[in-house]
Amino acid sequence: MRKHWSDFCVISVSVVNSVFMAASCGKNTSNSGAGIPLVEPPVTKATPAGLVSSAALLQFLSEDKIGILSLDISEVKSRFFSAGPTEIKNLLKSIDSRVDEINTRSKESTHDCLSTTPVEQTYTVFGQSQTVYFQCYDIFGDGSGGMLFGKKGDSWYLYTNVGQGRGLAVVAPISGSSGDYTVESWISVGQENTPSCSSTWYGCSYGVIHLKANSATKAIEMTVAGTGFGYCGAHLKSEGTNLYVKGSSGGMNIDGTSWNCSTTDTVCTLSSSTAISGSCTAIGDSSFELQTLGVTGSSTFGTGITLDGSATDSLHFGPSVSGLSAIIGVTKF
Repeated sequence: MRKHWSDFCVISVSVVNSVFMAASCGKNTSNSGAGIPLVEPPVTKATPAGLVSSAALLQFLSEDKIGILSLDISEVKSRFFSAGPTEIKNLLKSIDSRVDEINTRSKESTHDCLSTTPVEQTYTVFGQSQTVYFQCYDIFGDGSGGMLFGKKGDSWYLYTNVGQGRGLAVVAPISGSSGDYTVESWISVGQENTPSCSSTWYGCSYGVIHLKANSATKAIEMTVAGTGFGYCGAHLKSEGTNLYVKGSSGGMNIDGTSWNCSTTDTVCTLSSSTAISGSCTAIGDSSFELQTLGVTGSSTFGTGITLDGSATDSLHFGPSVSGLSAIIGVTKF
């Protein structure tokens, strides 16, 4: 039976909002504000129409799912493009409310950190090395979470550690294209499952998402790994016309002693309608830009990452909350 967090909307807003909460780091001399572009529109523009949730999926979401399912495009829709703890679109809409907040705050007062030289940092995220640049840090009101953010060139870099997860994101305008952006984000879900959601770390959704989108070309690619995701691991790609999904469904066994993951399966449809077969030769495995994620010890799918509920597993990347203010050269917002 699929489990949901009764208070997920509140928690996930906190997690993902803070991932992208603030980003403009250029000196503001005109008091016009940061002018940070919204995050959700470019990703939604790149999302295949066939994956947009519909009322017909509400019944699917309410059904109990028993055992390991074969790869099903309806499951992809329900897990990542319909209401729930790993839905992409709604989480990105929540991000935009925080972006608006930072734009407003930057109009109301001067923040010296925005004009400082960005500090280079390198983190290991889902088994890979990522280089980012920060100028400012901000600790949230009660001290339980906070963020780093900075701008280098035209790109905004953001990191948060708060509530159910941690997040890293890069947002950049596309040269020669008016109003289009690339978005790449790394998001973890579930670091406070115990006790806020479940008596066990695996009792609610627990895992990671790596997403990359281009609103000009309508290309989107996403790979995930976890439990309570519908998949131990999955990889999705679209170039705007066709949609290719590869995955191994399943998750942690109910007793928490081992993973139960199906064999790897694939599906290819049109981006406009997942009921119609597509042509995916050009967007198959050899075209993947993102490293396919899987869970160590669960199956042969993807590159294994560690998800075991420990404070040092792959979910917990980047600095701790106390470490946000410790980076030399990064100052308070």
